[in-house]
Amino acid sequence: MLAAKVMHAPDIVAELCWSDDPGYTAGYIASPCLGYVRFPLLKPLGECRGGRAFFVNANVDLDRLYRYLEKQVVLIDRVGRMLPDERWSA
Repeated sequence: MLAAKVMHAPDIVAELCWSDDPGYTAGYIASPCLGYVRFPLLKPLGECRGGRAFFVNANVDLDRLYRYLEKQVVLIDRVGRMLPDERWSA
């Protein structure tokens, strides 16, 4: 749900997210043009660092974006496009 909200935020190009849960290795990238792409092995098992990176347009109004992300209530009324898990080979 959070990825859906972020994808509809003003001036968002994409979001990269991975969990800080050491037992959860998955992460995702989401963007309005790609949808939601999950990566099941984005980090090693046991790693407790996680985070989010927001990619925005160059002329972003940060105050407007912050207000939307922090305060705007949204209603999700349907499931969007979800692509199958991506597997990377080393």
